[in-house]
Amino acid sequence: MVALDIGGDRLIVEMPDGSDAQRLPAVCTGAAIRLGSAAPLLAKALAASVGPDVLLELRGVDRPVVVRSADQGTFTTLAMPHRLEGTTR
Repeated sequence: MVALDIGGDRLIVEMPDGSDAQRLPAVCTGAAIRLGSAAPLLAKALAASVGPDVLLELRGVDRPVVVRSADQGTFTTLAMPHRLEGTTR
């Protein structure tokens, strides 16, 4: 399971194999959130988007993540996140 820690100007991705977490540049609005996703599912949703930039709409760990292409805003994929242990947001 991939862990995503999102908020402010950061997106931190923690891989399931325990390798170093990756900090990616991001523009975030709203409250910070931490959630998990099945790595293959998230990879397929991201690969299906058009162009190198994507928009992730996160409304909570119990709501689907909306993955949109930043270049083609009408192209949308949904992925259901997982609640991580110790996460209350």
